[in-house]
Amino acid sequence: MSSKPQAEVEISVSVSPDTVSLSRLEDPLTITVTAKTISSSKPDFGIWINVRWSALDNRGQGLFRGALVLRSVSDPEDIISFAPAVRVSYSTAGFDPDLRKNEFEHFLLLPGVGEGELTSTHEITGERIFQYSSIQPSDVSPDFEYRIEFTEKWLGVHWWTFEDEAEGKMFFEGIKSDEDGMWGLRDDDPAFVAERYKEGYIYSNNLRDFKYIVKEDPPATITFVE
Repeated sequence: MSSKPQAEVEISVSVSPDTVSLSRLEDPLTITVTAKTISSSKPDFGIWINVRWSALDNRGQGLFRGALVLRSVSDPEDIISFAPAVRVSYSTAGFDPDLRKNEFEHFLLLPGVGEGELTSTHEITGERIFQYSSIQPSDVSPDFEYRIEFTEKWLGVHWWTFEDEAEGKMFFEGIKSDEDGMWGLRDDDPAFVAERYKEGYIYSNNLRDFKYIVKEDPPATITFVE
C-alpha cells in the first residue's frame, strides 16, 4: 500500500522595520511570511497549495481576511485586527472547474524538504495597521509593543497536492477519498468522479494531513514610537 499523503510545514513571520512611528504612519513596513516543508510522504517533491485568504496570500486578501493580528505583549486581550468587523462575501459567477483559473484562488508551489522556502510579503504602512481596527493611533502610546500572530481560522490550506501528481492536470474542487473516510466532492457518484479524472482533473489530498507548525522563536514584534 502506498504511503498516505502527508506534509508538515514550518511557518513563521517577521517584520522590517520593527518600529512604527505614530507621527509618520505613512511610512512603509514589510511583513514577511515564510513556509518551509520539514517532512512529507514525498520529500523530493514540491507541494502545490491553495493559500487563498491565508497569511501566505500576499494579494491583500490574507490581511483583509484576518490571517494575521497584532497582540499586545503587555495585555494579551488587546488585539489590533487587520480585518474589517463585517463579513465580506464574494461571487462565484463564472466559476471555472479548474481552480487555478479562478482569480480568487491563489496557488503557490512550496519547495520539497531541504529545497528552500516559500515567502510571501505584505507591503503595508502604519495607516493600514489601524484601518479596520477599533484601536486607533490615539489609543496607542510610544513604547507599546505588539506581537504579530497567525490566527487559527486561516492557518491552513484550501487544497493541496504534490508537484509530480499535478503535472499536466487541472485542479478540481473537492477532496479525494481515503482510508479514513474523508470523502471527496460527489464521491457518492463514482461515474462523476471517474469522468473528472478522465478529463484530466485531480482532487486535493486530505486537508487534515497538511499541517502547519508555527515557529515563534524569535517572535515578530512591532514597537510604536513617537
